[in-house]
Amino acid sequence: MAKVFGLTRKSLLRGWPLVGLIGVGLTVVALAYGGVTGNLETTGCRVVVQGEQVTVRASPGNSAAPVRTLPVGTEVAAETIVDGGFRKLTEQNQWVPVDSVAATSGSRC
Repeated sequence: MAKVFGLTRKSLLRGWPLVGLIGVGLTVVALAYGGVTGNLETTGCRVVVQGEQVTVRASPGNSAAPVRTLPVGTEVAAETIVDGGFRKLTEQNQWVPVDSVAATSGSRC
């Protein structure tokens, strides 16, 4: 029986060698997918500001503390999460009114 790395074919498909092979296979698939989409970290949701100036808030709600403002035409990464009429941005604790932004072409929001 042929040996690979000192292991027989039968022992490659058992225990830790099998776990290692599965891990390598899943890593290759993940990297290939990320390379094809060009996106390894984000949700694939991008929005563009539609209002004249949009206030980004620390939590969903008009009474939440303002964090910053975004001018019209600004494109930002967002999450698919919508809560109380506010969309979560990918940056921690940042929310914008859902009616003040629109998904960009090809976004998965």
